[in-house]
Amino acid sequence: MTDIPAKASVASASSGSVLLTLMKARTFIALIAVLI
Repeated sequence: MTDIPAKASVASASSGSVLLTLMKARTFIALIAVLI
């Protein structure tokens, strides 16, 4: 029973980091587009 919440927390953390990376990438691309 304790294994499932641990896996869920790890999955949510990894997806959160991926979302953060995507947001940073979108911001970076938007800045480049504005400069161009």
